[in-house]
Amino acid sequence: MGSVPAEAVLAVLKQLSHDIRDLDVGSGVDRHQKLPFLRDYVAANKPVILTGVVSHWPAFANWTDDYLCQLAGDTEVTVALTPNGRADAVTPLPPNSGSCNGTGGSSSGAAAEGRSGGGGGSREGGEDEHSTAQQPQRVFALPHQVKMPLKDFLLLLRSSKQSKLGASGDSAAELAAAQRQAAAAAAAAAAHPGVVPYLQYQNSSLTAEVPQLLGDVDLLLSWATQAFGGLPEAVNLWIGDERSVTSWHKDPFENIYAVVAGSKTFTLLPPADIFRMRLRQYASATYKPQGSDAASQEAVVSGSVLLAPVLDPSGETVLWSSVPPAPDAKAAAAAGTAANGAVGNGVRFAIPDAEDNTASVGCGEEQGQRLWDPDLFNDPQLPPPIKVTVKAGEALYLPAMWWHHVEQEPDEQGRAIAVNYWYDMKFDARQAYLQAIERLAQLIGLNEEPPAPPECPSDGEHREGQLRPPYSNRAFG
Repeated sequence: MGSVPAEAVLAVLKQLSHDIRDLDVGSGVDRHQKLPFLRDYVAANKPVILTGVVSHWPAFANWTDDYLCQLAGDTEVTVALTPNGRADAVTPLPPNSGSCNGTGGSSSGAAAEGRSGGGGGSREGGEDEHSTAQQPQRVFALPHQVKMPLKDFLLLLRSSKQSKLGASGDSAAELAAAQRQAAAAAAAAAAHPGVVPYLQYQNSSLTAEVPQLLGDVDLLLSWATQAFGGLPEAVNLWIGDERSVTSWHKDPFENIYAVVAGSKTFTLLPPADIFRMRLRQYASATYKPQGSDAASQEAVVSGSVLLAPVLDPSGETVLWSSVPPAPDAKAAAAAGTAANGAVGNGVRFAIPDAEDNTASVGCGEEQGQRLWDPDLFNDPQLPPPIKVTVKAGEALYLPAMWWHHVEQEPDEQGRAIAVNYWYDMKFDARQAYLQAIERLAQLIGLNEEPPAPPECPSDGEHREGQLRPPYSNRAFG
């Protein structure tokens, strides 16, 4: 049996993407007040916004900052801190942040991201031969986590946002004073950009950390329990603002996501579009105080000590999408980094040459040694991502394994608040189909293979945050 050209396999994957949209998913997300839920959406693995299932919660009226502080202000919560609002995301590793040698092997795509040796690197047959500067190593960075009272977090969420200063007077002296004040503030912000705080712990954080708030929401959603055949595995609380953006990923949970304050905008792609997501292995890192492991929490929170990603000593790698979320892609395009085959966030994706275009499935020792990087995510001949905004009082059903990234807009108090419920997904024939698509994308060089699962800790202890999606040992992307 002869080998199959990669172009032929890709044509089948592209047709599948169109067929899924045409036959079922469509180009948008339905809104329903009533619940034709199990038959029309869960069984079809199709998102829907439910407008009448959580709007009765007392939380919508109660959850002002004053109320939250009165009810649970002294309760300690786990706060994620980053310098840019990009937790659980791919980011450049600063110079002198550690070497990636021994991080669990290398592959052509990972080398192109500069994972080996801590600087640059080139992809055989894929790197731009005219490039003169090595790209910084890119890693998957988890946030710096701290514990603080809920009232202190809410204060930090407001105070950490830079205020925009402007002239309030009419005289030349007042204008000059305002300009000097604005310049001084800009200089201080450049020297100490501070942190972006986000409540995003995910380990059933609502029930585990602030159970005082449970009286204002439904702990159990009877209609969801019936549809998914069990109780939720986790009920999570999310509080942040527009600075925090979630990178492209998928979760192995059925998700009911209810917005309490502000709004959340989800950008979605069906599970079968995994071949468009450019999955790469990245060394695992965590944001830590720069230059001082002994920096106080107050110094980090105030911004006097900056956070930077530091490689994890475990050497574990994470399979993650190299497609940047919309705000990062727009910023990169505006800066001119998305030209000539480059796609956002400073990452270059090579246009395949003739040899790459004639690659075949099952091509002997060449198999898996070269990655093929056509920009399928932005391909105008493929269905575009689906964008939907979930408003306060609405809940989104997001089926398991759907690709999504999330932006948010705060309410008049500067908060975007949500509660979500994770239910175990059902592993059935659909999962087998998806795994076949994943394997095809790997075989023709569009995605890297997932890293090997790490060994269990020999001391029997659980790692902090283990109940969160285990990014290091699942191919979440």
